[in-house]
Amino acid sequence: MVPVVMFWFGGVSLSGVLTNLIAIPLFSLFIVPAIFIGTVVVMIDNVGVGIDISSYIFLGVDALLNQLITVFSHYPIFHYWVNIANGLWFWFLLLIGLLLVSPVYLVTFTQNLRSLKSRFILTGSIILPCILILVPIGLSFPTWNSSPKDSSWLARALQPKLTMYLLDVGQGTSVLFQQGHSAFIYDLGPIYPSGFNATQSVVQPMLVGVGITDIRHIVISHNDSDHIGDIKALGKQANIKDKILTCTAQSYKWGRTQIDIIWPNHIAYQDINDLSKNDTSCVIKLTDELTHLSVLLTGDITAKIERRLVKMHNQQQINLKSDLLISAHHGSKYSSTSDFINAVSATKVLHSAGVNNRFGFPTKEVIQRFNASGMTASEVNEINQVNSKQTKISANNKVNQYSTNQVGMIKVEFDKPWFEINHSQYKVIETQLNVSGYLNHWQPFWKKQNPFSFTSEIR
Repeated sequence: MVPVVMFWFGGVSLSGVLTNLIAIPLFSLFIVPAIFIGTVVVMIDNVGVGIDISSYIFLGVDALLNQLITVFSHYPIFHYWVNIANGLWFWFLLLIGLLLVSPVYLVTFTQNLRSLKSRFILTGSIILPCILILVPIGLSFPTWNSSPKDSSWLARALQPKLTMYLLDVGQGTSVLFQQGHSAFIYDLGPIYPSGFNATQSVVQPMLVGVGITDIRHIVISHNDSDHIGDIKALGKQANIKDKILTCTAQSYKWGRTQIDIIWPNHIAYQDINDLSKNDTSCVIKLTDELTHLSVLLTGDITAKIERRLVKMHNQQQINLKSDLLISAHHGSKYSSTSDFINAVSATKVLHSAGVNNRFGFPTKEVIQRFNASGMTASEVNEINQVNSKQTKISANNKVNQYSTNQVGMIKVEFDKPWFEINHSQYKVIETQLNVSGYLNHWQPFWKKQNPFSFTSEIR
């Protein structure tokens, strides 16, 4: 059951064996039989004496259960849980299979070890599984700190690609960027008055699931409950608070990725008191040096700040042009103005919005604005008529839109081929953004409308 537990829950309990050694005998020999006897006594009793007897039995079982729960919750030895990255469950399954099969090999081949052929087979049966286990694990730790421009095609091929995850945190935002085992996080999702938060339920398990061991930087766009999450839920990462970047206009280098914070700038801080909380959102542009593809993160800025950014863009103070855009304020109609959309000129747009959210994000107005970008008036009217008859987001041939409230978590891979084609003085290098939604992939049964179906849609 260990591989199954690892697959569904992303980890395994090291104290499970000890817990079961105590709990199973108690339940098998005392608790279950006592409950059965107490129930039978009540059912066959005609005088009423059995009720008193069964009451004592149930009280005794209840006391035993309380003591058992107290012991399990009080002592740390029963709380050892190890988070394991996605994919490693397969290797544990293979290891268990090898352990079960190895005695058969040993018995079979040790009977005739005098034969050279038998020795060769026995040696191969031990070495080959080790290669199958160690090689993939070794390849999961490639060296990627070398300069992309100076490295060979093989080194570039082995460099882990920049991958972005727009997490499905409900009505809120959390974006995870991954390079190898290092991560950059933009917002931590919503936190609620009850204490429940998406950082603990979504972000932290995702970090473990994709094998993140180093959180390099964290940016909280602004102080709203649907963005701040709970940083304590990230666990005992070394100096986690020191990884938080301040939202001032500056640039950082993270591996092969350039991080440019373009808002708020020094001008914004002069009239910071006149700005709303949303308008102080941290606007960041990330550029992958290997593919030269970029993504623009806009927080919850409104049209007011978008106009400022467009003006700065036109004056060449900043460069808004990006390949991928996460829409401002989850797709609110008071953001994503036509001028801003045209200035960014993104080919793919992502909306972070909750299912059936009360704001109607992303709004129809915003979807139509993105669809209208780069199109003639007649083309705009035609595609708006098509959208009015559909429930899902459609797109023109220039802009593709995706929303987490329809496709769940969105994964974006910054792809570049391993080879380059030279045509005279020019290099033809095809780069692309591979976008995929993960809503209807293998999901825990409690997320499905039909828990007995592996193929039916969730939403």
